[in-house]
Amino acid sequence: MKRIFYLLLYLYANTASAQDFDGVYLGRLVSDKNVLVVSTTAGTAVGTIYLNKVEKINFIGAISNGALLGSFRHNNTSWNITGSLKNDSLLIKLASDNGSILTRLKKLSNNTSYKFSKLLNEDPSNDIQVVGTWRALYTVKDGVKQPVDSKAKGLTQIYKQGGDCQIRSIELDILYNKNPKSIPKCYWETLGSKLITTIYAGNNPYSIETQYLVKGDTLIVTYKGTDSYFLRSGK
Repeated sequence: MKRIFYLLLYLYANTASAQDFDGVYLGRLVSDKNVLVVSTTAGTAVGTIYLNKVEKINFIGAISNGALLGSFRHNNTSWNITGSLKNDSLLIKLASDNGSILTRLKKLSNNTSYKFSKLLNEDPSNDIQVVGTWRALYTVKDGVKQPVDSKAKGLTQIYKQGGDCQIRSIELDILYNKNPKSIPKCYWETLGSKLITTIYAGNNPYSIETQYLVKGDTLIVTYKGTDSYFLRSGK
């Protein structure tokens, strides 16, 4: 599959001019729904990635051999971006030290002044109620209460102000003590009633979107019909 993607990048990169890249694109880039605005002048490309209605990432790149090239930083990770046009889409490869991501953005307009704010998600935040250290208690599915899985013994989730997070357990601590470099980066944010955790490990970032509710010193996280109950540490 990757070979086909790279072949398409090569074929279309050699047929597109710089001006063809100008416009507004929509799709998954660094989060679930992003808008990318690209404008070009004499081979120089200026790009803006809108994460939501407030946050954005700017980068300056170039159009070389018919391909969009650039780089930016997000969540303390450096990314190189390579883009190539195919019909009404922009084929994108994002590469970092941890691997690469392949994605496709749909072109909404050739006009960089296109009004797109209504397409973006509401602004994510870090709910202060979630900040803290939470110890797993039990799970409930279809009304049946179950103890924490043996593999998750000692499971603790730590949510820090600013968006960093950490997932710990007896098994994970043993693994990380043997190989500290294997500890993945973890970030969290809340969006309405959603708790979104993104883990950067291996070749691709992995995001888990759950529903959450804080009741006193209890955090209830719901994922695929299962309610997981956590108790705030020290309680």
